[in-house]
Amino acid sequence: MSFQSITNIISQKAADIPDAVAIVCNKEGISYKDLDRKSNAFAGILIQRGIKKESVVGIMMTRSIEMIIAMIGILKAGAAYMPIDPGCPAPRIEYMIDDSNMELLLINDGTKDGFIFDEKTINITTALAEYPSLLEDFTKTDICPEDLAYILYTSGSTGKPKGVMIEHKSVTNIVKAIPEFMGLEDGGKLLSITKIVFDIFVIESLLALAHGMEIYLANERELYNPRLLGKIIVKNNINIIQMTPSTVQYFLSCDKELNYLRNIETMIIGGEVFPKSLRDQIKKHSTAKIYNAYGPTEATVYCLVSDVTDKGIVDIGKPLSNYTTFIINENGELDNKGELYIGGVGVARGYINKPMLTEENFVFLPEISSDRLYKTGDLVERLPDGSINYLYRLDYQIKISGYRIELGEIECVIMEYDNIKQAAVVVKSDNDNNQYLCAVYSTYNEISESDLKKYLKSKLPQYMIPSIFVHTEKMPVNNNGKIDRNALKVSI
Repeated sequence: MSFQSITNIISQKAADIPDAVAIVCNKEGISYKDLDRKSNAFAGILIQRGIKKESVVGIMMTRSIEMIIAMIGILKAGAAYMPIDPGCPAPRIEYMIDDSNMELLLINDGTKDGFIFDEKTINITTALAEYPSLLEDFTKTDICPEDLAYILYTSGSTGKPKGVMIEHKSVTNIVKAIPEFMGLEDGGKLLSITKIVFDIFVIESLLALAHGMEIYLANERELYNPRLLGKIIVKNNINIIQMTPSTVQYFLSCDKELNYLRNIETMIIGGEVFPKSLRDQIKKHSTAKIYNAYGPTEATVYCLVSDVTDKGIVDIGKPLSNYTTFIINENGELDNKGELYIGGVGVARGYINKPMLTEENFVFLPEISSDRLYKTGDLVERLPDGSINYLYRLDYQIKISGYRIELGEIECVIMEYDNIKQAAVVVKSDNDNNQYLCAVYSTYNEISESDLKKYLKSKLPQYMIPSIFVHTEKMPVNNNGKIDRNALKVSI
C-alpha cells in the first residue's frame, strides 16, 4: 500500500466534508474547509521564511484553533513541530530550543509576555491577518515516510529533558491503527483535554481530524475544572473522550455518579496504570466501551490497546497493526514475564542530539527480531490468551539495607486492597540519611490503616512494607495528568 501523509489524509477529509465543523474552542468554530485553507496559508508563510524538511518549528501557544492550524501548517511545509508548554520555566524552554536546533517559534496572542526568540518568533494571529491572499503563495511539499513529523520532550534521568523524534510513517500508522482496532466510524464528537506537549494529544488532534470528528478543544480555564468540562460534554453530546486515570478521578471528585460521562460511547484510558477498581467505578455509571491504551512516547502514542469493558483483568492487550512486541527476561531470552520490547513502524527515530542514549534504548537483537526495538523499561507478563499485562516500571527499583526493592510491586499489592483508589510508594530519608519507604494512598471509602498493613504483610516480605502510610484526599498530578511523585516527596 502506498504511503499517504497525515496532511494529505486531513486535506482529503476537508474535500469530503468541507462545511462540517472541525474544531470548536473559546466559543468559536472552524470548518474543515477553512482549517485546510488556513493551514495551507500558514505553510506558505513558513516556506517563505526558509522552513523546509527536517526544520524544527516550536509551538508555544495557549489552547486555541490557531494552535492546531500551526501544527498542520508546519507539517504541510514539510517541517516538524515541537510543542512547548507556555508555563514551563524559561531555562527549560531555552534548553529545548537550543537542543532541538529550532528555527522558528510560533506564539499567539495568549502566549505569556517577556519571552521572545529574537527575530525568529511569529505570532500566528498576526500572520494570518492577511488570509486568504496568502493562499496563492503555498506550494505543496511532498512528504516521505521517513520525514520528521514532531519532536516531544520527555523527562530525562540526567535532569535534562530528551527530545523524541517521530517520523511521518509512524503518525500515519497510529492514525489508522487505533480506529481500526476500536471499530470507530468516521464522525463523532471528541472532547480534547490533553495538553499538546503530551503525546496522546495526537489522538485528539491529527487522528480526530483524519476521521472527520468534531473536536471540542477545552481552553485553559475549562481544562482544570471538571464541572465546566462536564457541561461541555452534556451540552455538545460528546461521545468520545480520552483521559488518564488521574483525570477520571478528578471527574469522580465532583460527580460521584459520573453523570457527565453517561453519553460517552468510547472511552480511551491511557498515560498511566489503569486500576481495575477505577474501571469498575466507571462501569457502574457508564455504558461506554472502555479501552486501556499503552504506549511510551518512543513508540508513537499507543502501541497496545485492550477492550477492558468486561474483562476480569485490566490488561494492555495486544499490539496494534504494524507493531511487534517481545518479552525478554533477565537472561536475554524470550519469556512470558520480563521487560517489554517494542518493534515496528511506530518506533521513534531516536533522541535528538543524543546518539549514546539512542543506542542504549533503541537496540538490535538479531537473534530475536530483524526490527530495531525500543527497550521500554516496563515489566510485563503474557496472559494465557496472548494479551499482555503491565506490572510495573523496572526503573522504580531501589536498594534499602542491601535489599533490591521494586516500588511498583508494592504499589500493585496496595492497589489490590479493597477501596484503594490510587497509590504511590516513594523513598524518603531521615536526618541521618537512612532511607525508608512511604506509601501514599487515596480511597473510595474509609479503610483501616492497620488492616491495610496486615494485608501487605500477608503478601510481601517485611523489608518491602512501607514504614509510613499517608492517606490523602487527592494525589498531586503533573502537567501530563500523571501522579507527580516529586510533589509527593515534598508534601510528606
